[in-house]
Amino acid sequence: MFIIQGMKLTDKQRERYSRMLALRDFSDDDMETIMNTTVAMLGAGGLGSPSLRLLTAIGFGRIRIVDRDIVELSNIQRQTVFNTRDIGKPKAEAAAENLELMNPEVQFDPICVSIDDENGIDVLKVTFWVRRGSPYFSEQPDMNEDLIVEYLNSNNNWVKLDTFIGFDTPGQILYGKYNLVGDALHMGFRLRFRQTGGNGGTNDYWHIDDVRLKAIPPVRLNVTGSDLAPQNITQEQTNIVMINFSLTPVNSFVEINSIIS
Repeated sequence: MFIIQGMKLTDKQRERYSRMLALRDFSDDDMETIMNTTVAMLGAGGLGSPSLRLLTAIGFGRIRIVDRDIVELSNIQRQTVFNTRDIGKPKAEAAAENLELMNPEVQFDPICVSIDDENGIDVLKVTFWVRRGSPYFSEQPDMNEDLIVEYLNSNNNWVKLDTFIGFDTPGQILYGKYNLVGDALHMGFRLRFRQTGGNGGTNDYWHIDDVRLKAIPPVRLNVTGSDLAPQNITQEQTNIVMINFSLTPVNSFVEINSIIS
């Protein structure tokens, strides 16, 4: 469970974590820091199982469990996060279910993939270029028609990546390149392009081109918003998607919903 900075612990949280809170030099703020921290465990086997139990008991806010294997009978004897009823289930999902019973205050992200040098869960790469209207036609965004780029983080808050000023050189091309880590790497990640207000003219364009999302593990995209059609979306590879579109004051936002799986 992620808590808002400065909020007091609930009575149940105080009881659950009372032994930690009783430690010398360990404060409520320290506990809040733990509860707002995301950790990842690569593998839920003989070493990962007891580690996951400890991380869950401590109360880390979000635990990402990465394991491609299926639970087998021979696992139960030494991989203590599993039960006999879990045989045949994906390890990441079974571990998340069992650990949630242990501490429902923690959020779990089970990810059923294999990790190697080519697909480690490190970063979501976002690149694009934009053109401010056109030097040849009356498509210039006005003073208040800025382009805002932002993403939805794991705390369900929109975080601004960049602002491109609307009233400037017509036809100017600008570039965006970002490596998103930490709170961006969650199952409900969203990327949003939105144009702020203006005079409402339909010819005031922001052209957004080659929006390229590259994520590891692979990404599937569900796209919602305006000015988008199937031809706007190109699946270059399993984990790379290219999107192209334009924004006007009438159709003033595009929101890209991605499921990291």
